[in-house]
Amino acid sequence: MSLAPTLMRALAVATVCALFGPAHAADPKPDAIVKTRSIEARVFLDDRIKADAALAADCLAEGKNWLNKNAAEAAAARKADPQTSWEGRWEFERKYEIRSVIADRYVSVLRNDYMNTRGAHPNSDVNTILWDRAGKKRISIRPFFTETADNGATLKAMVKAIVASLKDEKKKRGAGETATDEWFTAEGR
Repeated sequence: MSLAPTLMRALAVATVCALFGPAHAADPKPDAIVKTRSIEARVFLDDRIKADAALAADCLAEGKNWLNKNAAEAAAARKADPQTSWEGRWEFERKYEIRSVIADRYVSVLRNDYMNTRGAHPNSDVNTILWDRAGKKRISIRPFFTETADNGATLKAMVKAIVASLKDEKKKRGAGETATDEWFTAEGR
């Protein structure tokens, strides 16, 4: 008896088990999901966020709004162009994860989005949220940095240091002057 058919059967069994076997225990369960003909979208909250009821409710509410908005867009796109070959649903995923906690009050949350609308490639977006546990609400980081107000002395010093550093790096790389300093001004934005 040849070893090749036995090996082929073993590989076939292993492949079927891998494809149709039980899901990995480590795969987290979504905290919110929308699944239609047009889209499958999920929101995940990490365990540390779930431990803070107010923060979890805030993130979940925002995440559900994001899911519903994208589900409506996917349905509209399918309706507007039903002749287009839809090779599967659009896929959206949003994950909320605590990055740091300062003074047991201020929580930095990383919001990581994945979007696949079956175009040339998927897209992703990363954003942060600053949560105040005492106030049980999102806050802006700007009040912490009043000395960096537009045209303030600190901001001007920072811009000057950044521009000098960039010029030094360009010189090290042998790059010529390719841009003016207007990139950092309000007019250059």
